[in-house]
Amino acid sequence: MSRVNNDEKSASSNVAPEKHWASIEERGVYWGITTMVFIYRYLGRWVFTLVLYPVMAYFFIVGRETRRHSLEFLSRAYSFDPEASPFHRPPSLWSSFRHLLSFGNSLIDKVASWLGRVPVHTMDFKNRQLFLDAVKEQRGGIILASHIGNMELCRAMGQNQHKMKLNVLVHTHHAKNFNRVLRKSNPNVTAELLQVTSVGPDTAMMLQDKVANGEMVIIVGDRLSVNTPGRNVRLDFLGKPASFPQGPFILASLLKCPVYLLFCVKETKGFSIHFESFAERIVLPRKMREEALNSVTEAYARRLEYFAVRYPLQWYNFFDFWYKH
Repeated sequence: MSRVNNDEKSASSNVAPEKHWASIEERGVYWGITTMVFIYRYLGRWVFTLVLYPVMAYFFIVGRETRRHSLEFLSRAYSFDPEASPFHRPPSLWSSFRHLLSFGNSLIDKVASWLGRVPVHTMDFKNRQLFLDAVKEQRGGIILASHIGNMELCRAMGQNQHKMKLNVLVHTHHAKNFNRVLRKSNPNVTAELLQVTSVGPDTAMMLQDKVANGEMVIIVGDRLSVNTPGRNVRLDFLGKPASFPQGPFILASLLKCPVYLLFCVKETKGFSIHFESFAERIVLPRKMREEALNSVTEAYARRLEYFAVRYPLQWYNFFDFWYKH
């Protein structure tokens, strides 16, 4: 298992040749989200789907890099463990188009979640008792999520069933836009998107207060930080070196709180929410800090790898994920 720590000097070589993922701008985010919500709410899911397919077909045709990165990932996931893969043969361009369609359909599910229209009976909540205990004891913590499946379902998990306050850390400049749309579409939403480009003392204190109040802080662990891409651990992922951020694990150690994993994936008849205990507390001893960071990051990567192989069409990292020598 390959593990190499990179410093700030190597950041430029570790970012995809085309662009860092954060530089791929979301165009017309506010109006785009508003339009999606309008179509779903007033015209229905079938009209949304009707509009979606030609849009996804267009992006598939013109998106040469998207097709390439999609097919690279699907091929790696299949080759890594063919027996666990849902594919019966090596992925093709058709598989890549299905991948993009899956992403498009996830947008519909996001909107349904924002509007509170994801029925409870469609969600198979694994380890529900673990979550209920955290709610009952007002035990705040950090939830490590990813871009596999649909993290938006955690909003339904929090607001519709248990009134758990969720705080989602994002690295883009669009948090305010998302929050505006969420509040307009559903005033009862209990999830807050927090734009965090760097975690300084003020941010850490704010998050510590939220955890102390029994709230959950959600952060993804499969994308490098916008401002500190060099703070990462290089690990084997699906058989090739890839870089994972250290930030989420450093933050968890600072907050001195329980850490959980969350994977929300779509099944044939609904959704599966996998809520797992990751660590009662992440401790990074001063003399063995890098080793400890390597260990916890690799543990996260192995669980991510497990779901990536089994739900490849729900992997929504459409950029150059692997380290290039």
